[in-house]
Order: sequence, then structure tokens, then C-alpha cells
Amino acid sequence: MQYIIESLFTARRHKFKDHPSVTEELDLVEEEDKITHQIELTSDSMNLAEEANYFKFDENYEKNEDEWAEIRKEILGEEEERVTKRVDAYSDSSSDEEEEVKDDVIQDETE
Repeated sequence: MQYIIESLFTARRHKFKDHPSVTEELDLVEEEDKITHQIELTSDSMNLAEEANYFKFDENYEKNEDEWAEIRKEILGEEEERVTKRVDAYSDSSSDEEEEVKDDVIQDETE
């Protein structure tokens, strides 16, 4: 147990350089493109977005969704299309399984 604790403190002393918080494959956003926000929870001057509590009809919904799809493709690349195809294939196969389950009738004979 002492060896484990010593190795933990050694890793901490070296600032966890052998254990990155985000692997390079998952780091999709460049450092200069990252936007961070600092919010103080103790502050009384928080800007609450009360208008976000109500539904607003968007007449340009289809157009806006297409624009976001283009932005998403630009950021994620072709990977998203493969994931979408995989999800569609899974949903098609799961609907077949649901139909099979509906055909089976369960009888309760516990008395």
C-alpha cells in the first residue's frame, strides 16, 4: 500500500504528465479556438436569460438546421456521416426486433 501511495504522490509531483486529461485523438478544438467563460456564483449581478424559458417559433428552422449541419461537418469532418449511417442502421435493426417482441405474448401463470 505504501508503494501505491508513493507512486501516486510521484505522479502528482510530476503534474500527471504520464496521464493526460484529454488524449490527443479526442482534442478536436485548437487552443486558440477555445472559448472559456468565467462565472462567479456568489455575484448578485448574474445576467439571467429569462427569454430562454419560453418557446419561440422559428420560421427559418429548416434553413438554420442546414447551416448548423454544414458547420458541424466542417468541425467534425466526414466522421459524422459514418456515425449517422451507423445510428440509422442500428435503429432499423432495433425496430425489427421490437416487432418480433410484440408478436410474443407473455402469459402470467404465477397464481
